[in-house]
Amino acid sequence: DIGYEEFLAGVRGSMNERRTAMAMQAFDIMDKDGSGIIEPDDILDAFDASKHPEVIAGKKTPNEVFREFLDTFDVGGVHDGKVTKDEWKNYYDNVSMSIDEDDYFELMIRNTWHISGGEGWCANSSNKRVLVTHSDGSQSVEEIHNDLGLKADDKAGMIKRLRGQGVDVADIDTGGAVEEDSDAPKSEPPPMVSPSFKSSFSLAHP
Repeated sequence: DIGYEEFLAGVRGSMNERRTAMAMQAFDIMDKDGSGIIEPDDILDAFDASKHPEVIAGKKTPNEVFREFLDTFDVGGVHDGKVTKDEWKNYYDNVSMSIDEDDYFELMIRNTWHISGGEGWCANSSNKRVLVTHSDGSQSVEEIHNDLGLKADDKAGMIKRLRGQGVDVADIDTGGAVEEDSDAPKSEPPPMVSPSFKSSFSLAHP
């Protein structure tokens, strides 16, 4: 018998060009030394399981998804937690099978790996946004473009990264989450995950 995932794989195949580009952009961000291999500690510090489609759909908890994540790449009895480009792409080929909309796939990748940018409802919504006081006393809400690994109380780290983006920072307010303008129009998101999809591959750290 052919299982549901095998059927999807046959029908949908590998990721299209847009999805592949997004997935590999995330890999390049995580591959900090450009070696073509991601170390376990890099993923441990950065993976945001709360943005995974099966967590959003209520099928798994963030911890379950995270605990499965690295196991996906430990094949052939070698459990070193290291991830190659081919393993990364294969993993996201599997994830991609359960996602109908390219826009939702982009949003999922951006939010999981905190990749700034995107347009419309595809725009990243997971990166930290803080109230910045500038040197002239004015204030503005600024997104930290690269906030992977930043702790919620690491004010000095946030200021350093904002200044690295070219933002004039005298001080920041980290007292709470900065919300988007509630009066701003919001578009309707597309369907997320095929309801009957059941994952047979894994996702994280034992």
